[in-house]
Amino acid sequence: MLTLKHITIKTNKDRILIEDLDLTLIKGDRLAIIGEEGNGKSTLCKQIVDPTLIDPSFSIEGKVEKDHVRIGYLPQILDQQDLNGSVARFLLGTSNDHPDYENQADVKQWLSKLHVSLPQECWEDALSRFSGGERIKIQIAKLMASQPDLLVLDEPTNDLDLSTLRWLENFILSTPQPILFVSHDEMLLRHCANRILHLEQTLRKTVPLWTLESLSYGDYLEKRQTSLTRQTVLSNKQKAD
Repeated sequence: MLTLKHITIKTNKDRILIEDLDLTLIKGDRLAIIGEEGNGKSTLCKQIVDPTLIDPSFSIEGKVEKDHVRIGYLPQILDQQDLNGSVARFLLGTSNDHPDYENQADVKQWLSKLHVSLPQECWEDALSRFSGGERIKIQIAKLMASQPDLLVLDEPTNDLDLSTLRWLENFILSTPQPILFVSHDEMLLRHCANRILHLEQTLRKTVPLWTLESLSYGDYLEKRQTSLTRQTVLSNKQKAD
């Protein structure tokens, strides 16, 4: 469904964030991208969704094969224009930014599924007036109404309370579409991920490293700790010898 071939991401200072990444995402995958800030997680998401979203200070090599897959994208930060505009424009806006109320029924159906109460008189309210949890649900209603084949969620737990976080977990676990999501939230990772892509910078942030495992987050941590322990024991033995 989605294949990345030899993806390399560099900054304009020739710092390599990701090097020669190969990845295939198929139905049933709930792939979590983890790693420290600045390791290229959001840039990788943008490369998958729409390369024009990427800051020009980055250069990208490699190929993304999507086979006409429709992608539903939840960005880490909403554009200020979207926040200042009305909910109607955000949910129903067309290329000329005017709400297309003919599509309102589909969006309302998803709002109902996501348990979002949005009376008609609130459709002209600015999106910024809604809570973080409500905005996440409104965004997901919009992208699900577009009938995506694949979901890309960049830090979806930002500004969420506990009840909305639990709702998001259930949504990720129950949706039939494959999902790629970026998160630092350990609860979400432990409950939802069945594959892990770990992006790292080693040797004082001079050498990029990526690790791809078809494991739950808990199993991945356990495997990683076992490997680190083995390396430490071996290193200590070599020093002793």
